[in-house]
Amino acid sequence: MICTSSHRLLRAGLCALGLYFLLWGCGPKNLSLNSYTLANQLYDQGKYERAAQLYTDFLIQDPQHPLAPEAIFQLGKIYQHNEQYQRAMFYFDKLITQYPQATSAAQEAKLEVAICLFHLQRYSEALPLVQTYLSSAPPPTREAEAIGLLADSYFALGEYHQAFGEYELLKVVDPQKKEDPRILYQLSLCQIHLKKEPEQAKLQLNSLLSTKFGEANRTKIYQSLAQANLILKQPLEAIDNLLKARQYAQAPQDIAQAEEQIATLIRNQLTHHDLQTLVKKWAQHYPADLALIQLGQLFKKQHHLSDAKQVFEQFLTSFPGHPSEQMVSHELEEIEKKLVVGSSKIGCIVPTSGDFAAYGDKILKGIKLAVEEYNLHNHTNIQLVLMDSRGNPEYAKNGARILVEKEQVVAIIGPLLSAEAYALAPVIDELKVCTITPTAAGSGIAESSPYFFRNCLTNQQQGKAIARYAVNTLQLKRFGIFHPQNPYGVELMQIFSREVQSLGATVEIVESYQEGETDFRPQLERINRIHPEGLFIPGYPEEIILIAPQISFYAPEEKETSPKQQGAEQTATAAGERKGYDGETASPPPPPEAAEAVDAAAEQAEKSRAIQLLGCDGWYSEKVISQAGESVEGAIFTAGFFKESQDPLVQEFIKKYRRKYGQMPDILAAQAYDTANILLLALLSERLTQGGLRQALSEIRDFAGVTGPTSFSPSGEAIKKIFILTIQDRRFICLP
Repeated sequence: MICTSSHRLLRAGLCALGLYFLLWGCGPKNLSLNSYTLANQLYDQGKYERAAQLYTDFLIQDPQHPLAPEAIFQLGKIYQHNEQYQRAMFYFDKLITQYPQATSAAQEAKLEVAICLFHLQRYSEALPLVQTYLSSAPPPTREAEAIGLLADSYFALGEYHQAFGEYELLKVVDPQKKEDPRILYQLSLCQIHLKKEPEQAKLQLNSLLSTKFGEANRTKIYQSLAQANLILKQPLEAIDNLLKARQYAQAPQDIAQAEEQIATLIRNQLTHHDLQTLVKKWAQHYPADLALIQLGQLFKKQHHLSDAKQVFEQFLTSFPGHPSEQMVSHELEEIEKKLVVGSSKIGCIVPTSGDFAAYGDKILKGIKLAVEEYNLHNHTNIQLVLMDSRGNPEYAKNGARILVEKEQVVAIIGPLLSAEAYALAPVIDELKVCTITPTAAGSGIAESSPYFFRNCLTNQQQGKAIARYAVNTLQLKRFGIFHPQNPYGVELMQIFSREVQSLGATVEIVESYQEGETDFRPQLERINRIHPEGLFIPGYPEEIILIAPQISFYAPEEKETSPKQQGAEQTATAAGERKGYDGETASPPPPPEAAEAVDAAAEQAEKSRAIQLLGCDGWYSEKVISQAGESVEGAIFTAGFFKESQDPLVQEFIKKYRRKYGQMPDILAAQAYDTANILLLALLSERLTQGGLRQALSEIRDFAGVTGPTSFSPSGEAIKKIFILTIQDRRFICLP
């Protein structure tokens, strides 16, 4: 640390006085003063060890001398200079406690203690001492030093906002600090840590490279520039700066740190285009080797096997003898074996005619998109062979036999309906052909054959999930159930009822409706009289758009039937029946006069409905929002796909689907797309027998699909994410 000018003048005067007493011989006190004077001279010459001995002699000879506090202070400074901070603190503390009357020296000693604490990395202890010192109006030179120490302490503690403010204040108190490279560097680091004006930080750091400070600290400056690049989402520029940091680094640990940062960026932040740019720039030099390995791995992960093969071959040509040569050669062998699968056939059993053709069309579109992408990226010719089940179990069974025995498919995707799946199970068990249904949700399907797999949420999963959310998260205790009177509705009613009761809640009323029914007044009036806290309606869109508005329309407050209500009842009764997905039947949207009545009822929804509406994935349809309006606001339900997700994988799928088909994909298309990709991934295994394929499917773990991560249980059941959705302001929102 700096000795103040006042200290130097004081010591100079005392030296002259000491010489006078020495020449005229004034006894022991003269000898002690002589020791002090010589100690000061030796201190100024940098001969600290001899100076320390003389200061000690002086204190022994005359401990009560007026200059004793100064001698103790100098001893502290000597040990501080020698980085013996604990011993230095001993002398500074001694000065503070034993000589409180020496006000100026005691104050200076407090700052020196803070400096020692800082070097001992005891920053939080240093802070209050520096703040106390600054409150005592110190001389300007020491004030600047104290502010700098305060800023450095804040920075070391990670309190970058406070540090930034103190560094800026330091530039005001001491104008020379405005151009001090170390202060400018610290200010830049604060900006980077605070993610505040990173462009300015970059400019400032680049300007420091031409200074002596910059020449001595190039490695640190380039590392800091890389941090600024990352804030600005410039990963390639960050790698360039880290390469420069590696170039100028002297210490092995600094070289290793830069290389680890480069490797991490290549693994985690570079896109395909970034990696290709890096390879082109560095050709046969580091880090093109890392970029080629990562690019090959990315292509392989995305099943673009031909691209991965080409990249790995380029690596082996460009980097012979590389430490990763054996690993890359093994990867290349695996890919070449998997590309042999390129002429396989996959069977597909879905309805393309009959009542369920619209649903089959959505599934087929998802499958075709996945297979076309796979063939394009891998230069393969996977063929899709279609069998029309017409939604009929017998057609599904016959189709499976034709696909296996005549077409010799390696696997089957389908069927659509649970009834078809139950009928198909013994056939695929006999044929020993791996089959994955993307939609059939009935209980026990996956368990019906070791070759049967399912990639959709089951009724069990959905019923239990919404029950748990209602009881545990919404804290509801009293429930009603209003379900379609068919196998699907009955099963979900039973699952939901058992689950809420196991959680300590009660089911106070259960009502049902027939397929095609459109007037729900009797059931809803009974439900409204009980007025449960939650009402579970496991229906499909065509049913929900009729049921939801009528809940409030037939609320107990209604004293008499209005003309509009009579019209709604009459048109609802006359509405035609239309079959729906998975064996259920549903009705078309109500005609205009019924819709008018529905809109009128919706205006009363908020004030007359305090019942929380609950459901399953049948609620996840745009027509529910567009046609049921306010009556479904706040409803909560499960889903296996959330197309509003900002996940890049989901948005890319939607973009490709819309570009190819001109429409938005729904849950059926998404599940079918994932199912096809899961099967294609399993086909890449070397085990091309049905037993090997079944094993490969059962080993799928956390497949990254558009419907979320997917794994299979030992029984072939999908382990999938369940989305809990709600409707807010006519939009679907995903709940935590």
